[in-house]
Amino acid sequence: MRRVLAILSKNKILTLIIILASIVRFVGLIPNIAHPDELYIIKASRNLVYNIIQYGDFDPHAYKYGSVIFYLQSLVYLPIILAGSILLKVGFADPPPKTGAPLIDFIEEVISTFPRLVYLEGRAITALFGVGSVILVYFIAKKLFNKWVGLGSALFLAVSPFHVRDSHYITTDIPFLFFLLLALLFTIKLIEKSTWKWYLLTGLVIGLSSTIRYFPLALLPYPLALILSKNEKSKPIKSLLSLLMIPIGVSIGIPFAVFSESSRNQLLFDTQTQMQWYGTGITAFVLSAAQSLVSFGKKPLPDTALLLPVKFTKFYLHLLFFKALNPLLILMSLLGLATGLIKHTKKTLFLMLIPTASFIYTTFYISAVYERLILPLLPFAAILTSLFIYQFHTFLKNLKIRKKYLLTGAALILAAAPQIKSSLSASISCTTESAEMSMQETLKKKVPKTANIAQVSPVTIPASQKTRVKKEVRPDTEFSIEELQKLNIDHLFINTSIFTRFLYPFKNNFFIPPRELYENAYIPLVLREYESRATLIDMAERYPLCDGERFIYYKLPPVYSESGEPIYKEDFQENISKQWELEDFNQNSKSTITHNANDGHTGKGALEYKWLGVYYRGQRLVLKENFTVFPDQVYTLKAWVKSDSKIDPSQRDAFFRLDFFENKEEISLYPSRNIALTNRIVGEPKWQQVSVTVKTPIKAKYAQLSFDTLGTRENGVFLLDDIQLFGP
Repeated sequence: MRRVLAILSKNKILTLIIILASIVRFVGLIPNIAHPDELYIIKASRNLVYNIIQYGDFDPHAYKYGSVIFYLQSLVYLPIILAGSILLKVGFADPPPKTGAPLIDFIEEVISTFPRLVYLEGRAITALFGVGSVILVYFIAKKLFNKWVGLGSALFLAVSPFHVRDSHYITTDIPFLFFLLLALLFTIKLIEKSTWKWYLLTGLVIGLSSTIRYFPLALLPYPLALILSKNEKSKPIKSLLSLLMIPIGVSIGIPFAVFSESSRNQLLFDTQTQMQWYGTGITAFVLSAAQSLVSFGKKPLPDTALLLPVKFTKFYLHLLFFKALNPLLILMSLLGLATGLIKHTKKTLFLMLIPTASFIYTTFYISAVYERLILPLLPFAAILTSLFIYQFHTFLKNLKIRKKYLLTGAALILAAAPQIKSSLSASISCTTESAEMSMQETLKKKVPKTANIAQVSPVTIPASQKTRVKKEVRPDTEFSIEELQKLNIDHLFINTSIFTRFLYPFKNNFFIPPRELYENAYIPLVLREYESRATLIDMAERYPLCDGERFIYYKLPPVYSESGEPIYKEDFQENISKQWELEDFNQNSKSTITHNANDGHTGKGALEYKWLGVYYRGQRLVLKENFTVFPDQVYTLKAWVKSDSKIDPSQRDAFFRLDFFENKEEISLYPSRNIALTNRIVGEPKWQQVSVTVKTPIKAKYAQLSFDTLGTRENGVFLLDDIQLFGP
């Protein structure tokens, strides 16, 4: 620590970078929004503190993550414990008895009085690890290359938007990255100095880092470091003791899981639970191999086919190019990698072991898709970008270009300025009240107390008013206006952050798919329906790297009585399939339409829609004939649909849609500005009615009728029959 402070006192540029890193990480710790994983860590840490106070039990009894994170977060309660101990002793505190332990009651009283205190202190610990990671990147790049590359690396990580964002939350991602970088720095020291100190420390920190998130990335460069360390007589014994330090590091990271059978069982249970998101063929292979070894061969060795890649998730490439970094930074990183391989081959290859393995494992093996999984790549991208800028300056210097400093500075600004802007904007945005809290006045003034409210989670209103929500809905349950009105819902509050999960097929690509595919997908269609038919009460937005949310509050339209005059009716008693056509911009979904003479709702005859594959979404089926409609009038669409198999409640599918246009020239591949969707079918493979009653827009003259699918299954069949459109 003294050495770090001494370096900072002599290196003003590094000091400024650390100040910048601290500002963007500590600003906005509160109020901010709650990360989904924070509550688990907070509860486990609080239980740890209470068990220590009441029973002297230091076992966290929670092993979703390594114990270090719970011990660190328990420090949050230390000032409260010290204050409570003193106040209780002198008689200044008299908390209401709840648990029978006065100190615990005092802690509960403080937390209930200052609910943000735990979040502030806990997040500050993560922010410290974030700043520490910036310092470690400086030392790693300096050791491998030089001081200037180290400074550039520290700057780029200091303002890396994703690293800044995740430094604001009580999660394990940033602490894991800190210990990973610390292990890498110690590994470099081991190669450089080869003293007892670095052999032992390297093994210890590698073991410890592997327990933070149970991801032993730090092990990868370790065997190479042992090989490259100085050859001397004591090298074998040093290497052996260094290897033995790894399980000691693991023991420090999860001490009770090592020495307690009940804790080991809890560790096994928690890690198995995690496997539903992070389990891969590699983890299955390792676990099976371990079981075989423990059973001394009684259980067979696993099949090596488990080690083969499953699929390539292009989402992470898109994330790196267009969100976590940007095309310019990616280009600079790749050029930095190229120049590094040419000029510093061994060092660059050594440096790339961790990010290469992390990228391959994340994109080829893990089925879950989380932005956090690219965090281990960011420090190395920062180093490569900095290396390129340094080599660029050296190139200009060798050419004796007079304005070399100006050109190098321009390159640095082009690379860093967007990152600085994004990080600062996000941190400042995090200092404001969360989106749902900012809507309290809107709820009081514009939403009646008798309203039947549904919300698209996560939370869209303050916790104090959550009892007003009658129904939790999602795109895969009830979502469209017609579906909610059938539940007597008259208001819908939407948190758009959940849509990322459901629009994953569109993001699992390097480039965004064609606009017509995306706009005709179910969620964009429903949002367009709300825009055109519902009344917008209010909307709240936050900077995407802070709140990451857009909250939209709608009042649903009135429930209209069904219209009585038939405008269109088709029972498919005859083969009229040629009157319908499949959209031609999504031919990759491989759909067909035929006349089915053997089945039907009221008689023999139905239109059979069959698909053999899904390309982002099902292929839309459109009636070639358009209808003339009257503006500001009520129309009702009814139809019957039957699936060839049971549809689970979370896989609702098959709906009709009406697009309204002012003139025929507007009719295109894209949805109109005004649309209406029927409900979807669910349950047993039997005939089910779908319908929608809608008032046409005030300028509408034409309507287009179509049938659509979400593509929740890879293949299947829908039968359509008794389609009727009623109007005035």
